[in-house]
Amino acid sequence: MNTETVIHQLSRGRGPAVHRYYDVAVEVPGGGRILYFEFDRDGIPGPGQVIVADADGKNPIVVGKARSAIGHVGASAAWIDREHVAFSPDGIRDPLTVIHTLEGVEAGRIEGGLRSFSSESGLGLLTRVMGGRTGGRSVGDQSLELWKPGTGGKSTLLTAEAALALHPWQDRVPVEHTNLMNAKWSPDARRWFVVFTTEVYLRTRQDSQTPYVKALYVGDLDGSPVRYLCEFSHHPMWTPDGRGIIAYVRAGSSQDLVRFDLDNGQGRVLLADVPGVHASLDRSGQRLVTDIHDPDRQRANVVLIDLSTNTSTVLAEGRHDRFDHRTGTHPHPQWSRDEQRIFFNMADTGQPQLYAAQVPERA
Repeated sequence: MNTETVIHQLSRGRGPAVHRYYDVAVEVPGGGRILYFEFDRDGIPGPGQVIVADADGKNPIVVGKARSAIGHVGASAAWIDREHVAFSPDGIRDPLTVIHTLEGVEAGRIEGGLRSFSSESGLGLLTRVMGGRTGGRSVGDQSLELWKPGTGGKSTLLTAEAALALHPWQDRVPVEHTNLMNAKWSPDARRWFVVFTTEVYLRTRQDSQTPYVKALYVGDLDGSPVRYLCEFSHHPMWTPDGRGIIAYVRAGSSQDLVRFDLDNGQGRVLLADVPGVHASLDRSGQRLVTDIHDPDRQRANVVLIDLSTNTSTVLAEGRHDRFDHRTGTHPHPQWSRDEQRIFFNMADTGQPQLYAAQVPERA
C-alpha cells in the first residue's frame, strides 16, 4: 500500500474485515475502542463475527455473530453506548436488529434496520419494509421510524407515500417504485435527513416510464413538518455544524461536490469536477476526506483535501479489485473522533481489512 503518512492495520486479519459505513462511527462514544465485522473465511458474503477492540486494534473480542453479512456493510454493526452494540444477525435484508453487551449477551432486539443512532440523544433512526413490493421483491424500505430504546417505543417519521406527496414529480412516480434509505442524524441530533429514491427499483428493471429520483428530505425533532430539500446524485453527509448537507452532484460526464443549505435547498459548489465517492468534512469545514476508485486499474485511493489551499494528500493507495456491494467492499473513509486518524477499508492484501491513517499536520 502506498501512502504519504503512517498507516496501521486495526483488524486482526483472520478473515476479511470491514467497518460498517463512512457515516457510522468506528469508535465508541468517548473513544478508546473500535468496532468492525470479520468474515469467517475468504468468502464474501457469508457469516462472521462482530468485533470490539482497543483503539490500536489490540485485545479484540467477539461480541456477536451474524449468519449472513455482505462486504459493503458487514452485519451493519453500530455503537449504542460504551457498553452496547447493535447489529443485524441475518443481513441487511432481514428486518431485525439485536443489541448485545460487550460480553456478547443479548440485551434487546427491535424490528427494523437501525440506520443511525445518536449516543447524545439516545435515539435511533430505523427503516422498515412496509409493503411496496414489486414482482415479489421489495424495492427497499418504505418507512422511517424514531426508536427510543429506553421505552422501546417507536413512532413513524416519514413514509414513502408521504415523501412522494411532497415531491415535485409526485404525479409521475408510482409509490411502489420508491424507497427510503440512508437516514442520518445531524451532529447535534436535532435534525435528520433521509434519501427518497427510485434508484433501487430502476437498478434491476428496464422501465422508461419511471423517472430517476434521488432526493433529500429533512426533518426536525421539534415537530415542524418534514421538508423536501433537493435532488442530488450520491452519498450525502451532514456538515459538522449541522447547518448544511454535502453531496456529489453529477454535471455531464463529471461531478461536483456541493453544499446544500437547509433553509432553501440551494447548492454551492465546494469542489468542481472532482472524483470521489464517500466524502466528509472535519469540524473546521476546511478539510475533506474521500475515496476514489479506479476500476480499470483495480486500485483505490483515500485522499485528504485541504479546501483552503486546494491541496491534497494521498493517505492510502492500493489494490482494491472488488468494489461491489455484495462480494467486495468500499474504503468508506471516516474521521476519528479526535480527527487525528482516518479509518478506512482496503483490500491491498487481497482481502479487505480495517486500517487507520495518521492525519498529517497542516502546514
